[in-house]
Amino acid sequence: MRVVAERHDAGHVLHLHIGELTRRAIVYRPSRLSARPGLVLVLHGAIASADEVLRLTDFNVQADRLGWVVAYPQAHRPSIGGGWDSFACCPQQGVDDLAFIVSLLDRLQSEHGLDHGGAFVTGFSRGGMMAHRLGCQLSDRVAGIAAVAGNLGDPVGRIDHEAWRPSRPVAVMVVHGDADLNVPIQGGASPLYPEQIRYAALDQVMGAWRVWNGCDSSAPTERVEGSVLCRTWSCGGRPVELRLVIGGSHTWPRPRHRLGTPDAAFDASLVIAEFFRSL
Repeated sequence: MRVVAERHDAGHVLHLHIGELTRRAIVYRPSRLSARPGLVLVLHGAIASADEVLRLTDFNVQADRLGWVVAYPQAHRPSIGGGWDSFACCPQQGVDDLAFIVSLLDRLQSEHGLDHGGAFVTGFSRGGMMAHRLGCQLSDRVAGIAAVAGNLGDPVGRIDHEAWRPSRPVAVMVVHGDADLNVPIQGGASPLYPEQIRYAALDQVMGAWRVWNGCDSSAPTERVEGSVLCRTWSCGGRPVELRLVIGGSHTWPRPRHRLGTPDAAFDASLVIAEFFRSL
């Protein structure tokens, strides 16, 4: 692997030459690192980019606040049929997203003196789906994930794949709007794009992680914060949490949305950063 870095308005850009491909990630290191800084990877959606998800999430603000490092990896050829190779969709010949993420973690953890097992992943839409995959298959490197408007499932919505079971528990937060038409919480095909993949029901997604994290069978702790239903399950391994936005659409919740709408109900970046910091 060969690494090339260049300046960027919001940090710097790493170019990782892995095999025949050059992969890109925007990296932001605040001027002050905490005593035990974490590393957060923020993954963009199907047709977006690293630059777009940086602007969408504004996660640099959380990096400054916590004294952590944040990186925004770029998928290969983002498109409806390209981009991240999640469990559900879109492998590309000659593209190994797991190798890219592992190489990025190796580089950043070495360069910034970060804990080898202290990485966290969040993502939006297909980036959220990829966060689920990384939580399953890189649990030795990823301590927690937060999937926003994503899904865990194969192309027909099945999640009962024993091979997906993480080798150790991974903390999970899921943020989803109950009026999301792109990735419907009831599962099945999207009303907007019925010709594409089918999704697992949100209850099944949460159930899979509860099994993998050794959660007990008791009812979750539940509270309502404005238009957000918050559920937390008691687990022997790592926590499993849900933030269900009542009336929320297929988006990243944040105060920049129109005042008074469900999508403006809370700052997802702040909530996710606090979730990661609590682990």
